[in-house]
Amino acid sequence: MPTPQIPSRTLNRSIALLTASRMVLNMATRMVYPFLPMFAAGLQVDLKALSSILIVRSSTGFLSPFLASLADLWGHKRGVLVGIGACLLANLAVVLFPTYWVFFAAMGVIYLGMYFFMSSMQAYVGDQVPFQRRGMALAVTETGWALSFVVGMPLFAFLIRRWGWLSPFWLLVVLTATSLVFLWRWLPREQRDANNVPARSNTGGFFRNLGVVLASRPARFALLMSLCLVAANEMVNLVFGVWIHDRFGLSVEGLGATALAIGLVELVGELTGGVSADRIGKGRSVAIGALLNIVSAAWMGFFSRSLAGALFGLSLFYLSFEFAIVAAFSLVSEVMPEARATMMGANVSMLSLGRMVSALLVPYLYALDFSWNLVIAAAVNVLAIVFMGLASRTRGVPVAAENTAESS
Repeated sequence: MPTPQIPSRTLNRSIALLTASRMVLNMATRMVYPFLPMFAAGLQVDLKALSSILIVRSSTGFLSPFLASLADLWGHKRGVLVGIGACLLANLAVVLFPTYWVFFAAMGVIYLGMYFFMSSMQAYVGDQVPFQRRGMALAVTETGWALSFVVGMPLFAFLIRRWGWLSPFWLLVVLTATSLVFLWRWLPREQRDANNVPARSNTGGFFRNLGVVLASRPARFALLMSLCLVAANEMVNLVFGVWIHDRFGLSVEGLGATALAIGLVELVGELTGGVSADRIGKGRSVAIGALLNIVSAAWMGFFSRSLAGALFGLSLFYLSFEFAIVAAFSLVSEVMPEARATMMGANVSMLSLGRMVSALLVPYLYALDFSWNLVIAAAVNVLAIVFMGLASRTRGVPVAAENTAESS
């Protein structure tokens, strides 16, 4: 079915606003990883206590399909606004009440808001951009993820060094409030094809959307693919700051510089993944990215005795993950066009499950040896490729749509 068209200038402005807002939200969610030791010291807790926060935080993603289905009922712009509004309130709570339990609750709310924002945003883009060009459009919005490291982490490192661990939250209050105002004022309400609008008037549409997603075999395979991709990434992502700090004794400025380097290569991975997804196919791009991720895990296992070798392996690891996940988002976005936000919400829920499982395992694997994290990451990437293959062999919407896109 055709995707409604809006003027290019308006679409470009919308993509830019969504990308900038995604960057702000991911600054809030990703700062925990490189600065985990600093937050633990500021809250006067140990690494395992903060790991429990990460587990609970990730578990909030299980609510994402329900929230995203509400976005299908209410409208995707409203879902975007609710998501960023929740992050604003959570950051404000930490600023006003900087205690462990408030931090604990705020991290969950921030992630919940980010999940709601992310699934609504991806559905919004799916409504506006034809599938043939959607890979690049979603890749541009995904640069907000990389830019959160490129821009945010060096800035946060400076703030923490000068004013303490709480200072990033002050900045985030200002940035989320600004994003909320700009999105409310300048993001157009989505235009949707009349045949592609789910029922919005009652809860029947809510449960119908969830049922359609859960009943679809290609949807289930695609969701398992996403789960494995992010679980493999989190095996390293959760402890890379601790690993670099323990192995090479980097200062907070060094961790900020490491985050900057990772953000830059993620940016490359997102953009090249978007181009590849549109030109050679979404499924092939997922497989290429997962294979490169396996290679990078092997590199870190054998060639990380020097800081340069470790940083090269980390860079390839993050680049290949972003390459794969951008293509995966594009593929998943066309599985259920009639309930797109619900499908993207279910996808976010699988990302959350992958993060939660990894958060449970990572501290214990890391206590044994970092090489165990790398071995598990490689094995789970193999599973991601298998599920991608199963999804591709299933006669479903994404396969038909991709074949059409590649032949057009």
